[in-house]
Amino acid sequence: EGLRFGEKVIYVGEDPLHFYLLSALALASPGKVKFTGGSNLKLADLSVWRNTLPAFGARQAHLVPKSNGLPVHIECSALFDEEITLPEFTPLDGLIALLLAAPFWGAPVKINGAANPAWPAALAEALPILKKNGVLFSRVKDVIQFCGDKPAAMPPSPELPLDPLLSALFLSIAALNPGKVKLAGTWAVHAPGAETLRALLNWTGLRPQEKDG
Repeated sequence: EGLRFGEKVIYVGEDPLHFYLLSALALASPGKVKFTGGSNLKLADLSVWRNTLPAFGARQAHLVPKSNGLPVHIECSALFDEEITLPEFTPLDGLIALLLAAPFWGAPVKINGAANPAWPAALAEALPILKKNGVLFSRVKDVIQFCGDKPAAMPPSPELPLDPLLSALFLSIAALNPGKVKLAGTWAVHAPGAETLRALLNWTGLRPQEKDG
């Protein structure tokens, strides 16, 4: 059935993407939800997200005076225009979160990020994930449209490539504890930073070998 957000308190940890993704998913649930997090997000400046949410019929209120970080209350109407133009200041993680959450809203929506310089990077990150998992959408230049007939459903076995940074971390264990590390999955050759991390592994004397993809 998906997550329920109305009148809940959610702890999102330290990662801004976690906060953006969970709050983007909450936009389709009418009501108020409180988000709390670790020290990293308590000190973060989330004012750009506060100024993005009104386009989606929601508003964000910071609970600590003079603070731009967590904790926050987000009030969602679950009512927003079918075509939304994103502001130029929405951060990359926020753009990715909106693209990944939109199929689960169950509402027809067009998202236009042409004004935002991070939009191409967001599309490059999010759209392959949606395609591989059978989420239907259409694209006309900088506008992404979701039909919204019903909320998308997660497939039983999602197809996601190996995360380059996490993979490099695990592979590097072989340098500290002599032996062999083997990761099964699809190496994300074109993911941001993948080639840089591979070069770093080679520089440290590790020699990653690929077999069967």
